[in-house]
Amino acid sequence: MTDSNDERRLRGLLDDAVSDIEPRNALDQIRARTKENQMTDRRPWIWGVGGAVVATAATVALIAAVGTPGGDEADKEDPVAPTGSVSENVDPTTDVTPTEPDGPDPSESGEPATGEKQAVGVYYLGDTPSGAGLYREFHQVPEESALLGALREATVVEPADPDYRTPWLGVMTIDSAEVDGDVLRIGLSDVAERPARMTDREAELAIQQLIYTAQAAVQQRLPVQFEVSGNPVAETLGVPTSEPLTQAAELDVLALVSLTTPAEGQTVSGGRLEFSGRASSFEATVPWQLRQGDEVIRRGSVMSSGDWMTRLAAFEGAVSVAGLTPGTYTFAAMTDDPSGGAEGNGPSEDTRTIVVK
Repeated sequence: MTDSNDERRLRGLLDDAVSDIEPRNALDQIRARTKENQMTDRRPWIWGVGGAVVATAATVALIAAVGTPGGDEADKEDPVAPTGSVSENVDPTTDVTPTEPDGPDPSESGEPATGEKQAVGVYYLGDTPSGAGLYREFHQVPEESALLGALREATVVEPADPDYRTPWLGVMTIDSAEVDGDVLRIGLSDVAERPARMTDREAELAIQQLIYTAQAAVQQRLPVQFEVSGNPVAETLGVPTSEPLTQAAELDVLALVSLTTPAEGQTVSGGRLEFSGRASSFEATVPWQLRQGDEVIRRGSVMSSGDWMTRLAAFEGAVSVAGLTPGTYTFAAMTDDPSGGAEGNGPSEDTRTIVVK
């Protein structure tokens, strides 16, 4: 694909905004940095039938602070300067997705490994203080079959982050996927019976996992119809699926904080680590920590931009890694807990293992 085609495709991703896109005016940075190396209380939801929801995009405002555990004066840094080996990201239906992330080989999910690749958001289950929730990471799939490729990644490919999991392994596979008018049709290999170990919550999340993944791949909030041999299936994992299903509200199914960057296992050089993600955190404050083992090496917070009270809002920032001993560290973003653990289940967090050179 030529640079001109790349630019048109990337601009298209930013222009075709859907309900919860959070684009940033950083096309040049996206294209430049994709060449670099990348290594919760919630409410029950109501299933429904509906069409796509279209809304405007929001830009990200942030305040980044870098400090030490002892409260030394914070370093002030430009959080979007192209430094180190951190890659810019743009996500079709949530905030920001990577254009060229490292990830599982699409051929592992049965997709052809030739042709141009496209980054897609793939949702997986993970644990939160209030139970299971959905997290997202980015995989590359063939551009001409992004929808089917993304769904197969979600069902038969293990996530890169060991904290995530897919409940579909060994249960069934995806035979087909297509947009048919205003409905997304997902063809299952067989009627998926619920495994004995799977809870009601996990079954419902597994359905939402595929709905969110499919919608991210096509960048439209379309209802999803589950089918076997071209016919609607009455139940999937014990969940009623005879009619098309819409996505559940974000705060009902998504983990309350989810990192977009860095990627799991990412190598960081150049003196700083850039990070981004989405969170629903008290008063839009998103604390972060850089840890080595049990020791907190750096800490600070950034502000998310958007309606944090009803959905996940985008955040981004940067932390200095200059002067750190080369080695393995953990970066964590979390929700703010003004009660100090006195109320609720405590803060949610999402972590990434990084390697500092």
